[in-house]
Amino acid sequence: MLRWCTPGYVAWIVASTVSALGGGVLTFALVWTATGISGTLAGTLSAVSLVPTTALLLIGGALGDSLGQRRLLQITTVVQVLQGIALWILLHTSIPLVAVLIGNAIVAGALQGLGSPSSVVYARQFVPVDDVKAAMAVASAVGSITRMAGPSLGALALAAVGLSGSVLVNAVSFAGVLFVLFAITPATTPAKSVGRTSLRGHVVEGAASVWRHRTARVMLLSTGLVAGSLLPVVGLGIPLLVRSHQWPTTVAGLLEGCWLAGSLVVSLIVSARYARQPHARASGLVSGPLLAALGVVAITGAPNPAFASVACVVMGMGTSLFTANVAPVLTATAPPELQSRWSAITALSQFLPLIVVNPVLGIAADHLGTPVTLLGLAVPAAAAGVLQAHHRFPDSVEQDPS
Repeated sequence: MLRWCTPGYVAWIVASTVSALGGGVLTFALVWTATGISGTLAGTLSAVSLVPTTALLLIGGALGDSLGQRRLLQITTVVQVLQGIALWILLHTSIPLVAVLIGNAIVAGALQGLGSPSSVVYARQFVPVDDVKAAMAVASAVGSITRMAGPSLGALALAAVGLSGSVLVNAVSFAGVLFVLFAITPATTPAKSVGRTSLRGHVVEGAASVWRHRTARVMLLSTGLVAGSLLPVVGLGIPLLVRSHQWPTTVAGLLEGCWLAGSLVVSLIVSARYARQPHARASGLVSGPLLAALGVVAITGAPNPAFASVACVVMGMGTSLFTANVAPVLTATAPPELQSRWSAITALSQFLPLIVVNPVLGIAADHLGTPVTLLGLAVPAAAAGVLQAHHRFPDSVEQDPS
C-alpha cells in the first residue's frame, strides 16, 4: 500500500523539511526585526521580496521543464547557501540594516521564483505514476507543517542566537537538500518539454494548459483568495498583533505553534486518507476556508494570549483542510511534461495577492490598528469557500479538461 514511500522519496522529504524549517527560522527573524522598525517597513520588505518571486515564477517553471528540475534545483540551492553566507557577513558591517534587509529580500525572492516550481513537485519523481496523488498529499502536508513550524522555531532561535545566528541556521539547513540533489538519482524523470523551443513559448504553453482546465481555474482562484488572506495573517499579522497588545515575543511563537497544532491534526488526517485511498475525492475545500475565516475573526477580538491561541488553532485547522486537498489534486492533474509550469502558476496564484496585501496590511495596521485590519482579511478567506461551494467537481478531477 505504501509503494510511494521509496528511499529516495523519504530522503527528499526529510532534507526539504529541514531546509524549510531553516527558512522559517530566518523568515521569522527578518520579519520580527522589520516590525521592530515599523509595520510599513515589514509590509514593504515582504512586497520587495514578492516582486522578483512573482516575476520569475513562470520562467522558473519553464526552466524546470526544459532544463530538468534536478539540474535547476542544484544551481539555485548552491546560490541560496552563498546568499546566506553573504547575508551573515553584511550584518557585521556598517551598512544600514534596512539596506541589507531590502537587498536580501530581492535576492531571496528571485531565487525562490526560479527554484520553487521545481522544488514543490520534485518528490513526484521518486514514486510510481499511479501513487503520485498519495505521495504528494503526504509531501504537501509535511511541507505545510514545516513551513508553519518554522516561525515557531524562529521565535525561539531569535531569542537564543539573535538575527545573525538565525541566518547561519538557515544556511546550514540546506546541507541535506544538496546531498539528495547531487547524490541520489530520481527513479523517474519527466520528459522534457518539446514543441516550442523558446522560453516564452514554454511559459505560454503552460499558462494555456491551465486555462483550458476548468477545475484547475477554480482551484487556483480559490488558492489565491486563501493565500492572500491567511498567509499575511500568519506571516505579518500575528507579529503585529503581538506588538499591538505589547505581549512578549514568545507569544508570537506560541500563536504560530497553535496554528501549527491545528494544521498538523488536519494534515495528518487528510494525508492518511489519501494514503489509504490514492484516488479519493477531495473534501474540505468548502469548509476549510470558512473555518479559517472564523479563526481570523476570533483572533481580531482576542483579549488575551490564551484566547488568541485557540483562535489560531481554528485558523490552522481550516487552512490545512483546504491546502492539504488542493495540492495533491493539482499535482496529480498536471501533465507530466508541464509539472514545473503548473507548479509555477499555482505559486503565482499565491504570491500575486501578497504583493498587494502585505504592504497594505502594514500601512493599515499603522493607521487603523491591527485588529481592524485583520478583520478585513477574513472576507476573502470566506469567499474562497463560497466559490468552491458553487463549483461542481467531476467524478475524476484528472479527466476535467473543459
